[in-house]
Amino acid sequence: MGRVRLTGEHDGAERWEWAFNPPMPVHAWAHGLARSRELATAAFRRAFENFHRETAARQWADAFATQRAGEERLERMKPRG
Repeated sequence: MGRVRLTGEHDGAERWEWAFNPPMPVHAWAHGLARSRELATAAFRRAFENFHRETAARQWADAFATQRAGEERLERMKPRG
């Protein structure tokens, strides 16, 4: 659903990237940078909770159904043996 990861250092300080990526369109605020893992995790949680609150259960179900259908199509297209 998303990740928090260390992307390196900038001006001698750690830089952490966070993002969530459900199989549906997301807002521009669905990702960002932070100076520590703790700050990145907190930002991720706040953003995801906001997104989850404004996304209806039907939208989640439809998005994951579409994702599953695409994965099944890809599986059928794989060459056999």
